[in-house]
Amino acid sequence: MKLFRPLSFVLLFSFAACSSTAHVGAPAAEPVVAEAVKKGADEEAVEKRRGLEKERMQKVRDLEYAKVSVQTNLIDRQIRTMSIEQELKNAELALGKASKDLEQHTKETAPRELEEQRMRLDQQTYRAEEAKDELAELEAMYEADEFAKATKELVIKRGRRQMEMADRGLAIARRELAEYEGHTMPERDRELRQKVADAELALAKARLESDKARLELDVARRQADDKVKDLQTEIEEVEKKLAEAAKTEAKT
Repeated sequence: MKLFRPLSFVLLFSFAACSSTAHVGAPAAEPVVAEAVKKGADEEAVEKRRGLEKERMQKVRDLEYAKVSVQTNLIDRQIRTMSIEQELKNAELALGKASKDLEQHTKETAPRELEEQRMRLDQQTYRAEEAKDELAELEAMYEADEFAKATKELVIKRGRRQMEMADRGLAIARRELAEYEGHTMPERDRELRQKVADAELALAKARLESDKARLELDVARRQADDKVKDLQTEIEEVEKKLAEAAKTEAKT
């Protein structure tokens, strides 16, 4: 028991000495840790500022492109507007011509051509009647008088041929009139009315295309303007962040 007490005392003394030594060395590590923390904060601030500068540079480029886009959009708008106006004008002219052609056909051309066909028929009718009358007169004349047989046959033969040709001409004139009234005139009228309908449809489509194009051009213009405004706002926000980052960096 006497030997145990001194040994335990020695051990307790040694442990106290070690603890005291460790506590004395601790304050020397605090400046190193603080310096490391400060260095890390500085590097983080620098990286943040560089990122903001890079972002600002990119947005400035985007703004330049957006401004060019506004100008090109304006040129496209002018070109497309000119094309639309010309298409509308062409469609209106086409409709006007088709309508005038139909009116001319209905009021002037068709009645005149129909009258011409009827006149030809009347002429052929008169010729046929005259040929018959002349043949009858020749036959009556040669029957009453004493003429040479050869001369009589020749004259009668010629008269009959003229009457035959007149009858054939009359038949042709009747068919031509029937064809004109039943086919040619209605078909031409149908074609002209179809041209008017097509021209009206083309004009309606041109007007719709014009409205659509104006809406699209207006939307494109507003989008281009909004893009410029958005980028200007974004650049201002980045510049504010850069100013704050510079203040923070100056403090550190």
